[in-house]
Amino acid sequence: MKLRRIADALSSPTFNSRSSTNGHDALDEKLTRLSQKQGVKATVVLDRASGAILRTTGQLSTLNAAAAALAGSGQGSAAAAPGGEGQALDGFAAKVWAWVNASGSLVEELDAEVSRATTHVPDRTLEREGERENPC
Repeated sequence: MKLRRIADALSSPTFNSRSSTNGHDALDEKLTRLSQKQGVKATVVLDRASGAILRTTGQLSTLNAAAAALAGSGQGSAAAAPGGEGQALDGFAAKVWAWVNASGSLVEELDAEVSRATTHVPDRTLEREGERENPC
């Protein structure tokens, strides 16, 4: 749930306009404020176009523990293996990026469907006016 709030905050128009005008300072300010909120243990900044990890802060071991719990806590899991921290973080980032892209695609599909539905609605008022003028 907290990840969703952070994603919403980072995608808000206020954040996007400030970060584009003030550059890295606005990003640093926003990340500092987010990381100081109760319950936030780590932040990961992903590139919107490629999903590449741009910046990480905080206790990344928290992400590794979550990844291990999802993948299973066997000794063969990537999070438990040496060097698995980077793999777990990459896997987590890939899942977040896929979720963001899927959400964006869903919104675009819904917008297109609503647009199609509203353009095909017949104008009933014109039909009724025509009936009044030409009663048969």
